[in-house]
Amino acid sequence: MRHTLDRDLTADLKTSAEFVVIGSGAGGGVVAQVLAAAGRDVILLEAGPWYEGSDYSNDFWDSMKQLYWDKGLRAMRGRSMIPTMQARCVGGTTTVNSSICFRLPDYVYREWHDPFGLTEYTAEQLEPSFDRTGAFTNIHPTDRELLGRFDLLFESGFAKLGYGSKPIQRNVRGCNGCGLCNQGCPFDAHMGTDRTYVPSAVEHGCRLYANSPVERVLVRGDQVHGVSGTVRDATSGKPKHRFAITAKVVILAGGSMANPVIWKNSGLPDPHGVVGRHLTNHPGIGITSVFPGCTDIGISVPQGFESSDLRSERMMFETLGMPPEVAAVRMPGWGGTYKDLMSRYHNMAMWGVMVRARGEGYVAKGLGSSPKIVYHLHDDDLRLMARALRLITEVAFEAGAEYVIPGVRGVPKVLRTLKEADALLSHPLHPRDMMMIGNHPLGTMRMGDDPSISVVDANAEAHLVKNLHVMDGSIFPTNLGVNPMWSIMAFADYNANKLLTRY
Repeated sequence: MRHTLDRDLTADLKTSAEFVVIGSGAGGGVVAQVLAAAGRDVILLEAGPWYEGSDYSNDFWDSMKQLYWDKGLRAMRGRSMIPTMQARCVGGTTTVNSSICFRLPDYVYREWHDPFGLTEYTAEQLEPSFDRTGAFTNIHPTDRELLGRFDLLFESGFAKLGYGSKPIQRNVRGCNGCGLCNQGCPFDAHMGTDRTYVPSAVEHGCRLYANSPVERVLVRGDQVHGVSGTVRDATSGKPKHRFAITAKVVILAGGSMANPVIWKNSGLPDPHGVVGRHLTNHPGIGITSVFPGCTDIGISVPQGFESSDLRSERMMFETLGMPPEVAAVRMPGWGGTYKDLMSRYHNMAMWGVMVRARGEGYVAKGLGSSPKIVYHLHDDDLRLMARALRLITEVAFEAGAEYVIPGVRGVPKVLRTLKEADALLSHPLHPRDMMMIGNHPLGTMRMGDDPSISVVDANAEAHLVKNLHVMDGSIFPTNLGVNPMWSIMAFADYNANKLLTRY
């Protein structure tokens, strides 16, 4: 797989295919494989490079520059700057996430029935697609021998408060718990689409061009005609050749950040101004607790345990791996105080909560290749985060923490008692007071039966451009409240199989 077709080009590329798939992540990788395995003529285009396990770096900051858009520094603007990280490589973010897998909750299906008219989508209807994608990527609960002590402390603390927790389901095979998931797995144990669906698609005849960002979707009248873009050098990133590909069907699967920009750059119709709108996310925030004894942080599965008991209240709690480079950024103080805190790194546990936020935002064309991303937290989201931080702090103390570092401006930098943690609820907080991250961008190309509030219909086909489909997380009308990768793969499988009967 190291040798992708873009490396063979010595001149501009002009060719054709029955299907062109843009993006090789949880959506595009699955779609390409389903189509190719059925004997269809497929070209798969990916903006980033192909990487082998030996190509990844153990250095955290080198990995950010190598694997992520904007060198890992992309952020959503609004009431606060919230980092949001998307991978730029074959496999997309499935290559570098923590392998967390959840089925779509039943309540989300019900929410999509009205006002979006997506009554076709039910848990029963999607179950075969979840089963297929789960088997293809080897999704299973994390083996307990791969867990760190910080996972077991999480389990103990929640149990003492009467809440359940369990090992997270992950798409891995042969995982040894090295803790490098977010930097690319050097052992090829991470079963992202780069190690599963994309190689299978290529084996079935799919033509894969990496380093080939699509710039425009081409149309004739009201029907898609193909795509065009630039092939870039795999090492320098400099433009090498142009490509123009004609196609009967184009599937846009570049993600919630890229899809609206490609649409706008292509001059495609948007009379209701819905393209790029309704960006949703799962803002996450966490605490750092310090315990007696080694917690195995940084040397075990980064995210191995979760508690879903409060999911109905829009909170999902998960353990978090934290490399020392991230700990160094999160620690407060300076001088001797900072040194003393960092000296306890091997005693730390980082636990987080992601909230099913009510805030929304939008994506638009920005400067260069970076989109303009705006996201506004709702005041209710902020109150929920404060409540979640107070609860996870209580969990830490129940588990035996010596002290907790909340990472919130305006409250004590180090909490040594639960009473001190009450400041999280009493202090008037602003989004800028919290160290958040939002790595689950969804929406921007919503699915629905009404063109005035959605971009694609229930078949994931654009309302206003025939034979142009969108198949990734950008079509989800709302956020999910759980990590979205498995849902994206299942929906891609479901809708790709519909393509086989339609075209």
